Amino acid sequence: MGPNRLGVGMQHYVLKDGGRVSWINMDQSILRQYPPIKDTRAYTDRYTQGDFERYNEITQNVESFEKWKLGINPRTNRKIKIGGWTHQQIEYECFYIHHARSSFLFTTLDGVDQDSYMDETTEMKQTIDAYNAKVHEAIRAINALKRWEDYIVFDGNKYGIPPVLANIHREKDCMGVVAEMDYESCRCHSCTDWGGCSNPTGTQYYACEKCGYKYSTARSFSKNYKGK
Repeated sequence: MGPNRLGVGMQHYVLKDGGRVSWINMDQSILRQYPPIKDTRAYTDRYTQGDFERYNEITQNVESFEKWKLGINPRTNRKIKIGGWTHQQIEYECFYIHHARSSFLFTTLDGVDQDSYMDETTEMKQTIDAYNAKVHEAIRAINALKRWEDYIVFDGNKYGIPPVLANIHREKDCMGVVAEMDYESCRCHSCTDWGGCSNPTGTQYYACEKCGYKYSTARSFSKNYKGK
């Protein structure tokens, strides 16, 4: 079977390691997982156009900031205690830029070339979004593979069907139905000795009804040890 534009092909070599079967090619392993998505926070966490607009607004009246540093309330022109509650409140309300994930003093943006920065953000977003679109295309291609030995080539790596896909055990073309078995609730100290923790994490066990293949997954925010 020849490769398509995603590089679909076959492998033919089997290596047994500790009783578990790993299917690999002679020169490169087939990864039984999906290609990783690039984190969009690389551009969403950056300063925004709104941040720069707020910065420009504050710096148009920088005299208020100078008064505040000297312990003068810029709203009333009255003396206030430097470091006191009113002083800190004015700093936060008047001179902080409130970003989506954080707040920071406007002087943080001093010296930043706003146009170049925003151009860089736009380019970064386009690059990451375009790459992630290709990853999603690759994932669809992986899910469409028919046999365990089939694979696609993406970004220099070979990717095959994961052992379990849509509750079907695909390893070695078993095709058995995977069912939920035992469930183990969170057994941390807070859950076992007290009323429960803030992030209970239990373990769900699964087994293939055809061949007995077993595996488990963690479940966050599941019921705790006390059954709550």
